[in-house]
Amino acid sequence: MATDFKEKYKDHWVKGQRREKLFKSFMEAQGFRIITNGFMAMQVEYNQDYSDVAGIPDFKSYISNNPVYFEVTGTDNTYITPGHNIWVRPDKIKYIVDNGFRGFIVHFLDGYNFLMRFIDINAVDWPQVEVINPIIKGSVETYYSIEPKFSISSEEIIGYIKGLKNVL
Repeated sequence: MATDFKEKYKDHWVKGQRREKLFKSFMEAQGFRIITNGFMAMQVEYNQDYSDVAGIPDFKSYISNNPVYFEVTGTDNTYITPGHNIWVRPDKIKYIVDNGFRGFIVHFLDGYNFLMRFIDINAVDWPQVEVINPIIKGSVETYYSIEPKFSISSEEIIGYIKGLKNVL
């Protein structure tokens, strides 16, 4: 990227923290202990620094004593609907995949009353997922473009995660 990513998106930190709070509250209301894990997760203050370890997900929990990670992201673009593909930066999943952890992307559609969708990172065949390079804020960015059929709704996710107890 031509411009520092954090600098370009510093005006979005408050929105990101709101999504993180919504996710954490939702999961804790379902009985999960959610641990803030990632560098600057739940923070609203812009910080130009970077973590020593790239890509550590925002949150983690434990299922059958095994860590399960959650990376929260989303969009406030009102023209994006639940039928559109979900764009996820590759660095959001790299840490989980490279370390063999169990993890989920939690994607919010702010324009749809903060609709929350989950993607099981371990269930996606990443080499088969389309990679796109849109120009955003004057820079070429890279995203995986994930079909919405691979997402799990917030209504379905609790049973799905509890079902992991049998496979972890």
